[in-house]
Amino acid sequence: MTTHTETQPTVPSTLAPHHQSPKHYPSPEPKIPRGPVTATLNFYNPPADASKPFNYVESPPPGQPQRNYSDIAQSVTINDIRSHEKDFHLNTHAFAAVQDVDSKADRGTFEDDEAIKRIYYPEVEELLLKETGAEKVLLFDHTIRLAKPGANRAPVNRVHIDQTAASAAQRVRFHLPEAEAEEALKERYRIIN
Repeated sequence: MTTHTETQPTVPSTLAPHHQSPKHYPSPEPKIPRGPVTATLNFYNPPADASKPFNYVESPPPGQPQRNYSDIAQSVTINDIRSHEKDFHLNTHAFAAVQDVDSKADRGTFEDDEAIKRIYYPEVEELLLKETGAEKVLLFDHTIRLAKPGANRAPVNRVHIDQTAASAAQRVRFHLPEAEAEEALKERYRIIN
C-alpha cells in the first residue's frame, strides 16, 4: 500500500518577519487501523410488497424506480488478515491474498477501457493461470466505477454478489461456443472477481 502525504510549504526566510523563523511541521503518518474493526455495511432489504426485486443498472424505464428494494444497515466486524495472508486459499475460503504482483498498469489505466484490455487483461490472465492452475482463463468484462460527478458507473455501496451459481453457468454458455461450453460445464469452473 502506498500512502501520500502533503505538507504545507514553508515561508522562505527572506519573506518571514525578522522575529520569526520559518517552521516546517511534517504531516503525521496516516493511522492505519490494525486488528478487527467494526463498520456499518448496507445489506439487501427485500421489497416491502414481496414483489420480485429488480434493479436497473442503466436508466430505468419512464415511471419506474431505479430499484424496488431498499438497504438495511448492519454493524459488522471486519477481521484484519494482515500477517495471516497465507492462511486463506481460493479453494476453501473463496478468496486469496496474492502479494508482490508486478503490473505495468498505473492509476490512469483504470479509467480507460482500452488500456485495461491492452495492459491489465493479459496480466490478470497470467496471474490467474499461475494461481489457480486453470487450463483456460476467459476475461469477459469489467466495469469502471468512479466516485465523481459525471461518472458512467459509481461504486456500489452495498454488500452484494455479482454472479449466482446459475448465472455463472449462463456466463460459460454465453461466452464460449456451445460444444466447448458444455464440455467446460462438466469440469470445474468459477468466476473470479
